[in-house]
Parts: sequence; structure tokens; C-alpha cells
Amino acid sequence: MYKLVFINPFHAVFILATLIISGCGYQLQQPLVAEVALQPIYIDAQTQWKVSLTRQLMANNITVTKNRNAAGSVITLQQVDRSNRSLSVSAEGRDAERLRSVNVQLAWVSTQRTLIAPVLLSAEREQLTNPEQRAAQQRESELVDNELTQMITAQTLQLIRYAQHSEPNKAALSSQ
Repeated sequence: MYKLVFINPFHAVFILATLIISGCGYQLQQPLVAEVALQPIYIDAQTQWKVSLTRQLMANNITVTKNRNAAGSVITLQQVDRSNRSLSVSAEGRDAERLRSVNVQLAWVSTQRTLIAPVLLSAEREQLTNPEQRAAQQRESELVDNELTQMITAQTLQLIRYAQHSEPNKAALSSQ
């Protein structure tokens, strides 16, 4: 009456993994897109933020300009706060671990509208300290600074992506 069906364990694992991934809401990230009217984009920021964001935008085929007057829109990144505080102390009474953090204000405006109202972005990272190895500690400090910059850049790209996808939704809701 009923026939038993055997499934290859590999196929069962593949099917289960596919269902789990789709069930948790995983989606491939869409490419970053900016309207033609918003390009080229001028980035008003300190050198480290400007270089990082310019690279990421250009990697996504978004035009960036060095001339503010020629820009279709302006992204402003302004450092609000940079802190460096002790997390733990060694037996000798010196800092053993420090928390380095940065807060940056982001805004994106064009001549017609504000795409991203000023919003605060934050990133933080721990750094081990060892006074006997000053050169290594200095190099690690530079790496942590680069990592903080990359974290802020990633947050900026996410907000740019969200602003692009939410703008048509806002227009559709306001017309109803």
C-alpha cells in the first residue's frame, strides 16, 4: 500500500540547509545603486573616511567627484568623538586592554532633498597593550584605526543602500 522512500543523506542535508537558510531570512545583498541625478557624489570628510568611502563607492560603479560644485549630492562624515579607555589592568598596574571607539555623524543631501538626515554612527574595538613591545603596539593601533574606519564605511554603505530602497516606498506611501 505505502512504499518506503529512502533519501540519500547528502540530499537530505542539502534540503535541510536550504530550508534553514531561506527560513532565517537570508538574502543576497543587492548591489549599491545611486540615482543618476545624485551622481557624482562629493564626500566631505577627513582623509581616512574620504578615501575608504570613495573606494567602496567606486567599486560599486558610483561616480565620485573632488569638486563640490560639480556634485549631484554630498555625503558628509564628521567625527564627533574618538575615545580610548581602559578595559582591564595588568598585575603591574598598567593598562592590559583598551577599548577604542569612534562616533561619526553621517548626512547625505542633494539639491532637491535630504536622503539621509544627520545620524550618528559608532564603532568600537578592543586593543591589547604591551609596553615592552612599543613597535608592535603602534602597528596594532594603526590596524585598529583602519578597522574602525572600515566599520564606519560599512555602516555608511548600509544606510546609503537603505536610503535608495526606502525612497520609492516613501513616495508610494505619500501618494496613497
